[in-house]
Amino acid sequence: MHEKVYDDITSRDNSSAPACDLYVSGAPCPAFSSAGRQQSLGDVRGCVLIHSLDYVVEKRPRLAVFENVRGLSGPKCKAVLDAVVKILRLCNYSVRAQVLDTKVHGGIPHSRPRLYLVAVSKAWAVKEEMRRVFPDPITCPSLSRFIINNVQQKRDVTDLALKNIKAAKAFAEAKGWDVKRQIVCDGGATEMFRCVMLECSPCLTKSRASSNGHFLVTLNRWMNIWEMAALQRWPKVLVDEVLQSFPARQMGATIGDGMSLSILQRMLPRAMLASQLISKLPHDIWADSAKVKGHLPDAVYGLVSPGHEQGALWR
Repeated sequence: MHEKVYDDITSRDNSSAPACDLYVSGAPCPAFSSAGRQQSLGDVRGCVLIHSLDYVVEKRPRLAVFENVRGLSGPKCKAVLDAVVKILRLCNYSVRAQVLDTKVHGGIPHSRPRLYLVAVSKAWAVKEEMRRVFPDPITCPSLSRFIINNVQQKRDVTDLALKNIKAAKAFAEAKGWDVKRQIVCDGGATEMFRCVMLECSPCLTKSRASSNGHFLVTLNRWMNIWEMAALQRWPKVLVDEVLQSFPARQMGATIGDGMSLSILQRMLPRAMLASQLISKLPHDIWADSAKVKGHLPDAVYGLVSPGHEQGALWR
């Protein structure tokens, strides 16, 4: 199989790049996110989306998928989204776009709403399947099923984190939340972006996941790298392998930058069916995940590895 890695797609000559049937793009999100001031194409990082679009225009893959923060569909950036859709339709693509949230559509308790745009060449598009290209909501299990307790944990907090933790405890008490359940707060947030959730993780951004993740108030500690990876659907055998070559901080940044793999596992087969790349849908394991007994990273992934730190298991 021919493989070619481009370190910078903004310098890639799309006219001579290899063609493909399925193209997936997750351009940098700060240009379209509220945390990144939503400067859209005024931010050079936002232009990566245009280079991705240019590849589709040049190579006309049968199926193209674009992922970004939901801010791309907001009032400050919607003109860019509308232009992308218009160009794709002019190139004879059938286009659908929807915001999917990992905790709603991915079967994992991670609040991560992202805009997904699916474009299928009209020469291949099946209209009935295009209407079903996005998965329905499914039951989400509790965060407790993703917790690892038998590895070294970080507990030190900054003054800012301490303020957020105190605010989170006060909020939880006012809500009457059971203190035995997992209460999570964004320990590194400013007051404007302060967030606390019950049995669910706030969004793991690049900056959060490359440090300590979010603070688990109930357990009085920060998340660890295995928990953060599981919330993006990384199996621990992959975590262990990557940790042999890269520091946890770098891995965390990749986790925060990445797409939710459980969303892709549910959406991509539907998009591939709509573009006739496959003839039938595979079994949707995430639709059954809440029914599975035990801790989900093991029970759903079906993977066992004895080599992680201190025999770390989801227990």
